[in-house]
Formats: sequence, structure tokens, C-alpha cells
Amino acid sequence: MPNVSGLEQFIKGLYDDGSAYYHEEPFEDATGIEKNSRNYDELESRIHDVFPVFDPRYLGYEFPSYTFIETENHLAEASEESTTISLLSEKAQLLGTVLGDVDLIHRRIDENRWTNAEFAKWAKQRLEVFEQFETYPIFEIDRWYGKDINEPLHNSFNGNMGPVDGDPIRSLTDDEEAVIEALFEDPGLLKLTSDYTRLDITIPNSIADLDQSGIEEIISRLKAEDILLGSSITYEINRTPWQCAFMGLSLGAENGEVDHDGVIEALQDPDFDEDEEEYWDEFIMPFITSGVGQGWADILIELRIQDLSDLDDIAQKIRDIEDVESTKTYLMTDTLLNEYTRR
Repeated sequence: MPNVSGLEQFIKGLYDDGSAYYHEEPFEDATGIEKNSRNYDELESRIHDVFPVFDPRYLGYEFPSYTFIETENHLAEASEESTTISLLSEKAQLLGTVLGDVDLIHRRIDENRWTNAEFAKWAKQRLEVFEQFETYPIFEIDRWYGKDINEPLHNSFNGNMGPVDGDPIRSLTDDEEAVIEALFEDPGLLKLTSDYTRLDITIPNSIADLDQSGIEEIISRLKAEDILLGSSITYEINRTPWQCAFMGLSLGAENGEVDHDGVIEALQDPDFDEDEEEYWDEFIMPFITSGVGQGWADILIELRIQDLSDLDDIAQKIRDIEDVESTKTYLMTDTLLNEYTRR
């Protein structure tokens, strides 16, 4: 992989705000790169897509999950695109080989637990490389594609036990649905509510019946209610300095009363010294979720690390958080798929 000047700021800047990609001044502010610069074509080639980030449950996907897969003697076969990636549905978001007691980790999102169960049934019958696998259902999302959710929703159901506590997922209006579709068509529309006041923004035909102030109002409302979380990019991880890792946190307390929310808050806003902040932010830790595994992961986080020593430092800091009893980590050695779920 050729080393390209400015790659880290380029990827991180657009991961934080993908809508900047469409507008010259915000683009240069976010990335430090001019689009006519010598390295621009090579930098751009490492981006897959720009997209708006929504809490997926408002888009009709109530069952995000991870699948931990054992391939036994079929790891080489599982790493081939023809046997895995091309057979997975469009709901696949991440897939890669890992080190540990499983061989593959797969993040996906389904409409509900029944459609996820149908996927599991299909995978067992059709994917010979899936010798054994466990699904880790996500019941609470606290960070999604690097965007924090201020007041996380719980799922409208928890898989087996019926409704759980938490605010319900409200229905979207027809105009909100139209604006959401337009944002997937052109995430640059998000800049209508930015501090950049002189941007040339073309309103898509699909929402031409709404005036600009009405569109701005809808976008602002979706943001305020943590339905629209921001915008981001998917990028080719294997052509960057970063590797993907997964860390499961088991919680426990001597009195049995675990402060789950306190652990989440510490993960989102850690109390670190200045020299430690460089490897701990919304890019380094882009996903924070809670679910149910086989007794070892009350909270599951994803990490993007440049050096294995960073992973050691982060793991130690996480174990220092009150009520974190232990951690379990998988390092992704090859990223086979890194996408987002379309509307």
C-alpha cells in the first residue's frame, strides 16, 4: 500500500462529516486537502461511499447484530469473495477474518429478529464455511458510524421477552421520508443547516415541492431527535494504516448493581490525559453497542487502531472503568467487506 501524504486527516475528516465531500470550502476544512492537489485521486480511491447516518431503527431496521463464525478447516475458502461476500444479502455491513476462538466476524442489520433468524437458517444451509456461528443481538446503540446518540433508544422488542423499557420509535411523516430519501441521494444537503452560508446547493427533484426553509426545518428536527446523526463515509480499511478490532466488555460489581450507563458515558467521553487522547475518539471507537452474547459481552465496541500497542493501552484504560470486570478482544486480520445499509 503506497503511503499517501494527508491520508489520516482525509479519512478521519470525511468519516466525521461526509457531507463536506460535496462542497469545496467544507471539504478543505475537514480534510486539509484541495481537490486539485497532487494526491487527491489516490486519496479519493480509498473511499467507497458517502452517506447520511441515521439511527437504523427509524429506517425500519430494528435488529442490528454481530455474527461470530467458526469455519473450522474452511478459513481459506471463507476468505474468498465467491463463497462469502457475493452470497451475503445487502444487509451486510462488515465482514472479516479475525484472530481468536472464531474465524470471521460479521456485522449486519435486519428488519427484525425473524428476518435475522431467516438469514441464520439460510446461512446454515447454503454457506458451507459457516460451520458454527453465534448471533450477538444489539439491543441498544450508543454510537453508530462514529456518531453518538444522546438518548439511546432500546429496541421495540428484545428478541425473546417482548417489549422492553425505553422510548418508542416514532413514525416518520411523508415529508421526513422524502427528505431522508433525498439525503441518501445527495448527503451534501446536510450543509443547509451548517455554518457555511454561501454554498451552492441544488435541491433534488424528489423534494422540489418543499421550499428550502422547510427542508432545513425537517433536517434540523431529525438531528434534534437523534434520528439523523450526521454523515460519514465507508472506506477501504485494507488500504489505510488502521486495523479493525472488536472488544467485548463484561460488567460486574461486588454489590450486584452495575452502572451500565456510567460505563457507556465513560466510553463516549473518557477522562484521559492530553497525551492519551490521540488514540481514543469517535473514529478510533466508531461503534458502541449493547447486547447479549454467551455471557461475556454486556457491551461490544469496535476499534480502529494503527498499532497493536494502542490496543493494549485502550484495553487497560477500559478495564480501569468502574464496573468493567473483564474484556475480550478479537483483531481483524483481513477486512473482506466494509459497507453501509442503504435506505
